[in-house]
Amino acid sequence: MICNNLSLANAANSESLIQAAQDGAVKLFFNGVQKLETDNSGVTVTGRVDATTGLRINADNQKLKIGAGDDLQLYHDNGNNYIGTYTNSAILFTINSTHRWTLDVNGVLKPAANNTYDIGTTSARVRNIYTNDLNLSNEGSSNNVDGTWGNYTIQEGESDLFLINNRN
Repeated sequence: MICNNLSLANAANSESLIQAAQDGAVKLFFNGVQKLETDNSGVTVTGRVDATTGLRINADNQKLKIGAGDDLQLYHDNGNNYIGTYTNSAILFTINSTHRWTLDVNGVLKPAANNTYDIGTTSARVRNIYTNDLNLSNEGSSNNVDGTWGNYTIQEGESDLFLINNRN
């Protein structure tokens, strides 16, 4: 069959199945509702896409954009991998549908609940922490020694360590 336009409908002619136009869109329907349409920039899908063998973007510098405002983006360039938000939104890390950590809009990594999550374990530890002065505080809580809180800095001198109490 050779034609400029093609339209297939069900036997009752009450639902479209496929529509195709020369130099134009191809549309696929499910139960009379359009689900897929080609256009000059690619394909638009209405509904969920299930990929049984994976989803692949086979080119560098192409972004997977998620959200109405392209809020979350994942992409790879020639040597780096990026996961980010390109709007004023935090990134929430969840495990088993439970929010565990937040990377807020200022770049601050913080736990989702106070005094709940650890970095490392007794058998899998962080090797080194590289920092300038080490600032530590339990402000908003209290210690087990005398029920107060502390705010202090550990500084390195030439041959000594200095513990500076920042509360007084």
